[in-house]
This record gives sequence, C-alpha cells and structure tokens, in this order.
Amino acid sequence: MLRLTEDDVFLGPSMVFTNVMNPRSAVNRKDQYAETIVEKGATIGANSTIVCGHRIGMFAFIGAGAVVTRDVKPYALVVGNPARQTGWMSEYGHKLQFDAGGHATMAAASIPLHVFSFVRDKEELLDLVIDPILQNFSRLVGLLEDESDEV
Repeated sequence: MLRLTEDDVFLGPSMVFTNVMNPRSAVNRKDQYAETIVEKGATIGANSTIVCGHRIGMFAFIGAGAVVTRDVKPYALVVGNPARQTGWMSEYGHKLQFDAGGHATMAAASIPLHVFSFVRDKEELLDLVIDPILQNFSRLVGLLEDESDEV
C-alpha cells in the first residue's frame, strides 16, 4: 500500500513501488501489503524501485535506477543497488557541500533568481535568504542542536 503524505513529490518515469516483501504468483498475500510513505518534496528518479514498507523523507532525492531497501532520511541523496546515501540535497534539488566545521553551504544557483530581487547587499542576502534555509535544513537532519538548548 502506497501513501503519499504531502505535496510536490516527483515520481520519475518507469519507477515502481513493490507491495509485498516476498511475492509469489500462486500465493495470495493481499493481507500482507506493506505501507510505503513518501513525504513532501521527495524526488524518485527514473527506473528506481522502492521496496515496500519504507519511508522516503522530506526532500529526499533518489537517483535514477536506485533500489531502495530501507528508510531514506529527509534531504538525503541515495543512489545505487542497494541504494546508499552519498550526500545531502537542498529543497531546490542541488547537492549540498559542507565546510570544515560541518556546516552546509550551497551555491547561489540553488535559489531561484526572483529571490534576489529584493536583496541590497551580500550581508542582507545571507541574513534573509541563505542562513534561514541552511538552519532549517541543519535542524531537520540533526546537524544543529535544538534552539531551546542555546544559552
């Protein structure tokens, strides 16, 4: 059983969801259908296979042809057979890089150009646009402590 929990999920051409773990044509296993959850903004590439019973996290990115056999974390980039995490993705579909301190960075190309129309200087860009996006991403994947723990 598939359940898309939120909007903006991309399902590439010829990708498939399985519905039981060990199918046999002569054995009726309709009572064993496993739920697969795909969260908001996830991308599932062409020809990928999602084995049933797993959760695909928010804005996760599954590369073309990947075979997903376990849960995928929010914002994770997974590829291969079986799918393995190779990085992190932004909400705009760009691979994130990390500095020496472990903080996420991303290229300006990750943000739509209309976002820059109201920005007057580089500091304002960082304060209004990039920092909030990176902080939100970092919280979701557990890279920063909860704000309530800050002094």
